[in-house]
Amino acid sequence: MFLVYIIYSSKFDRYYIGMTENVNRRLLEHNNGKNISTKAFVPWDIVNIETFDSRFAARVREKYLKSAAGRRWRKLNIRPRARPNVPYRTGGAQNKTMFLVYIIYSSKFDRYYVGMTENVNRRLLEHNSGKNISTKAFVPWDIVNIETFDSRFAARVREKYLKSTAGRRWRKLNIRPRGATE
Repeated sequence: MFLVYIIYSSKFDRYYIGMTENVNRRLLEHNNGKNISTKAFVPWDIVNIETFDSRFAARVREKYLKSAAGRRWRKLNIRPRARPNVPYRTGGAQNKTMFLVYIIYSSKFDRYYVGMTENVNRRLLEHNSGKNISTKAFVPWDIVNIETFDSRFAARVREKYLKSTAGRRWRKLNIRPRGATE
């Protein structure tokens, strides 16, 4: 499985788009200054992740997102901050919080978990450190999908759908992490 990710530096109001097989390792590399393109703009937060079955498909999407058309798409579809209590601008003087519905996958146990949060990085650390009773037996976890919402209600509706039978069918068709046997 190949991931195309968008990270955002709220300190410098900058985006970076990349492709990887392990987004957690890659985010650590960005935040530790190991990438020449991003080391001057730390800290970084993940604001979007898309999964692909082939390196070619992921590379095509990455190149698109780095183009002028991709930047226009990003401005319309990606909210700039994935941290709690940090508002983002939506035009005018409005400030809003972004809500994220995420799917994590344990390749060791071939299990999925769906959740909702305002800070996906903090939440993933909680899952991997065993603070969540539903996921502590299946560590380690990796993020395989993130969706953003403007309201908590909309995020809860999507989370509930993804936990339903129809949502599991959708996940089997659209989310394919490497090593999944579904």
